[in-house]
Amino acid sequence: MARRIAHEIKNPLTPIQLSAERLKRRYLPQIQQDADVFEKCIETIIHQVDVLGAIISEFSSFLPKPSFSRTDLKELAENVLLLHTQAYPFIQ
Repeated sequence: MARRIAHEIKNPLTPIQLSAERLKRRYLPQIQQDADVFEKCIETIIHQVDVLGAIISEFSSFLPKPSFSRTDLKELAENVLLLHTQAYPFIQ
């Protein structure tokens, strides 16, 4: 679940960064006033997207890899059923 959350957080970062870079390329030459402010803002967006991407990558790398093993499905189903019959004895 945590890996999926990390992936979903990381998904919009690429379009955000690409959009910021596109804005810089397209509009920086056209800006007459405060071009340096515009460029600094764009660079801040790009840098912070990189920082977020690194944080998410580090978070994902700390998550344990899933381990797979053989499981007796009948026993698993019986345990689940037992838990539910204890929690909801009125349900047949």
